[in-house]
Amino acid sequence: MDCQALIGEAGGYIGRQVGDTPRKRGRGTRAALMYYAFSMHEDTRGLRFPFSASAEVVADGSSESIPARVTELSLRGCFLDMSASLEEKQRVQVKILYSGESVEAVANVIYVRPTGVGLVFSEMKAGSRDALQKWVLAELDRQAPSKRL
Repeated sequence: MDCQALIGEAGGYIGRQVGDTPRKRGRGTRAALMYYAFSMHEDTRGLRFPFSASAEVVADGSSESIPARVTELSLRGCFLDMSASLEEKQRVQVKILYSGESVEAVANVIYVRPTGVGLVFSEMKAGSRDALQKWVLAELDRQAPSKRL
């Protein structure tokens, strides 16, 4: 479901809950709609963006580092394009390298596809959260429609 559809769905939900109509909505409503839209969405992966970065994965109980490519990224997890096979609910350590910075996290495999795996982060090393937020915000800015005067 795309962002606009989620906002529309959330707007209807909010309207039913508080008895308002679009005409009664005031300033700040878009932010509230965004919050409800994404909190209502049942997808545990979070809002993901196309992203391209190298990564290394080490499965729990192994010392072998598996190369991978991040193709989607969110504040809560990522999708790794990789040829090695991991299992759902498997715990892994992942290191994502991008623009001279890295994000290191413990993650759980939430789904497996023929092309790779979806991960949800459970713990992050110090400083990794800041780098991840910076990357996601930069991607948001890059994808935002440009404002022309």
